[in-house]
Amino acid sequence: MDDATSAERMGQLTDLRAVNQQLQATIDALRVQMEQVRHDADDRVVRAQAVMADEVSQLKAAVQAMRDRADAQAAEHASAIQAVRAGGSAETRQLQATIDQLRRELEAQKASGERALDDRHAEYERERQTLQHQVQALRLELEKRA
Repeated sequence: MDDATSAERMGQLTDLRAVNQQLQATIDALRVQMEQVRHDADDRVVRAQAVMADEVSQLKAAVQAMRDRADAQAAEHASAIQAVRAGGSAETRQLQATIDQLRRELEAQKASGERALDDRHAEYERERQTLQHQVQALRLELEKRA
């Protein structure tokens, strides 16, 4: 091999080494950039997770407050319903007692009316019989006079 080829090869090797060093520098710079991008992305993810965790915590607190309010309202409404039922029950008992009393009075008045009617019928029947006897007696007397 001659010196010209050797020198050419040496020149090519030197060029390759320079290109290789340039590529290595580019790779190293890209690694540094990639690490920085990954680090920045990790920071953004951590911040986003912290924000989301805070929002979730606030939402949980809001949901719990709503549950507490709903439970308090349910208890309040249950108390009100119980009071209404108790009042309604007392009123129902009072009305039932009044109905029973009025029914007894009505039955007593009905029985009294029926007795009075029976008494009137009996009196009417006695009066009718008395009148029939008088009519018969007057007929007999008229027959005797005639």
